Amino acid sequence: MKSNTTVNHSHTTDHVVTDVAHLAWCALVALRLAQLKGQALSPLMAHTFLMRWHCTKQRR
Repeated sequence: MKSNTTVNHSHTTDHVVTDVAHLAWCALVALRLAQLKGQALSPLMAHTFLMRWHCTKQRR
């Protein structure tokens, strides 16, 4: 059975892009704050920090 509702895919895509951009911005701010505290100073430490940060945010 077909639905008569039309989904505005452009709006949905824009919303997803906005959410991903916001997530990336938050990750960069969190990384910079960690670096200012003396954490995540090497590229490997930065990668590890971001992976842990992302996993923490996914659980919420």
